[in-house]
Amino acid sequence: MKHTDTYWADVDFRPAPNGWQLAYLPDEPGQPLILEPLPGWLIQENVTFDTRTFEDLPAKGRTERRVIAAMVVPGEQLYPADNHSDFWMELGPGQSFTDDEVRQAVEKRNADRS
Repeated sequence: MKHTDTYWADVDFRPAPNGWQLAYLPDEPGQPLILEPLPGWLIQENVTFDTRTFEDLPAKGRTERRVIAAMVVPGEQLYPADNHSDFWMELGPGQSFTDDEVRQAVEKRNADRS
């Protein structure tokens, strides 16, 4: 029986320049997109741990890393933005989208949920 699992551990944070935003889909097509400032990007390492003791295990070879947009949870800390079920994308300064793109994304997300 396997007694290991993995999790993503924060190892660094890089702040976003002004103008970057997180876009969250609305509940229904036709509602406005929810935009929030993007605080920056988390650099995370994939860590293996023992599920019996919850102790991290030494890495074997190269450690897998990822860079992911961060969101702020009020009163808590930074989390990967894609942990939020309505997260759609990060937008750079001046980047835009059409109402039709938002409508299609909402419809697809709602269909995936049913």
